[in-house]
Amino acid sequence: MKLYEFNESYRLFEEAQQYVPNGIYGPRTPAFLTFGSYPAFIRRGEGCRIWDVDGNEYIDYMCSFGTNLLGLKHPKVDAAAKKQWENADCFTLPSDLWLPLAKKIVGTIHG
Repeated sequence: MKLYEFNESYRLFEEAQQYVPNGIYGPRTPAFLTFGSYPAFIRRGEGCRIWDVDGNEYIDYMCSFGTNLLGLKHPKVDAAAKKQWENADCFTLPSDLWLPLAKKIVGTIHG
């Protein structure tokens, strides 16, 4: 069994510390990482799997903290995102899609 190597992730982490506090965004500070003292830098994903910059493959149990419940590169999600991308990718003010989405989310909660 091949052991994982993190040479490129380590190099990127060392460089990131010069620009980003703790070298990583959000709550995943080095103190909470499972790989050691630096994070694995992810390059791509598909379905439930992700690959880091060193070529290591993982099952993505975190699912982007729940936002990727359908997996990465899901055809229907990608098609909807591409359709929206034609209009714009991000607004500061609400769009005409915001309220219908809010209604759907609230509709999933019973009680």
